[in-house]
Amino acid sequence: MNYPFAKPYFSEELELKAINDVYNSGIFVHGKQSKKFEENFRLFTGSRTASSVANCTAGLHLAHHILSSPKKGKVICPAMTHVATANAIVLSGNVPFFVDCELDSGNIDIQKIKEVIDDTFVGISIVHFNGSPCNMNEIMEIVATYNLYLVEDCALAIGAKYENTHVGLFGDFGCFSFHPAKQLCTGEGGMIISKDDYQESIDLMKAFGVDRSFTERLSPGQYDVSEIGFNYRMPEIPAALGLEQMKKADFILKQREKNYQAYLRDEELASRALIQPKGSSRYSFIFMLDSHQDRSSLQKHLSDNGIGSSVYYPSPVPNFLKYKEMNYEQTDIKNALKISNHSLAMPVGPHLTTDDIDYITNVISNFIKTL
Repeated sequence: MNYPFAKPYFSEELELKAINDVYNSGIFVHGKQSKKFEENFRLFTGSRTASSVANCTAGLHLAHHILSSPKKGKVICPAMTHVATANAIVLSGNVPFFVDCELDSGNIDIQKIKEVIDDTFVGISIVHFNGSPCNMNEIMEIVATYNLYLVEDCALAIGAKYENTHVGLFGDFGCFSFHPAKQLCTGEGGMIISKDDYQESIDLMKAFGVDRSFTERLSPGQYDVSEIGFNYRMPEIPAALGLEQMKKADFILKQREKNYQAYLRDEELASRALIQPKGSSRYSFIFMLDSHQDRSSLQKHLSDNGIGSSVYYPSPVPNFLKYKEMNYEQTDIKNALKISNHSLAMPVGPHLTTDDIDYITNVISNFIKTL
């Protein structure tokens, strides 16, 4: 048997047919699929605007680029995140200031933000770690006090809610990923949402700064350029896949919840699990090993038994080679280091059943006793 860490929840009847329909239409960009996908995702999240992009990193870059255009400066960034979160800040001409995470959840430590924040900062970038919402009430208080922009990295958090509001709707922008390991998959792709009307700005900047889209031109090939923009559009095939995935969203999220809860039936794993409060979208099940226990041995044992696993993340961002060279400011990052060195992420996707999870937990628990 094989239990991969992630597997897109596709079917020939839906997703493969959607690809063929786009192929047969001959329209691979600037078509109806991306607009339909945007509208469906807008309704799903309750956002005012939604704009599809090539991937979540492109969305994050656009967000920081637009929000910091009046003034560049320092931006709070979690140390415990994918490097894309920080890259987007740097590539937009801003300077990341790395803040440690909470040990029990992996989310950014808000108390540490309060200890370093001052008027020299222009923004905050947060991550809903592993699909678990940050404490948005406290973060929004900081944002309001210091007049900061806020970008929510929701790459792992499709379906996650804080106090019944979908994540991504608290700050200026929320950016989502449809990578194959995520809750919904378009092959590759992303979406930017907002509670405010940023649609025109995003649509302009993601398509070269061209003032008229393909369907809006009075005659073929005639347009002007009003901004220096990027080529961050989502093509039609990923958008068509996204439309089909949206039809399955409720089932996918419910199955992830069932699988996540199945891990917690094992007392050993439940005692080691990172906290995922109500409203989490259950990207994966992350648990901690003791400092003396060898994670690589466990991962090899899991692999030998056909079980996939992953690490979120292999290093705090400021400890990666290039970021070490750039030597950005940071708080102490002891919690991020501990999670990086001693945690393991397990699959919860709908390609697995709760019986599969029971098998996986047995394999893990029995091996942990030998470490």
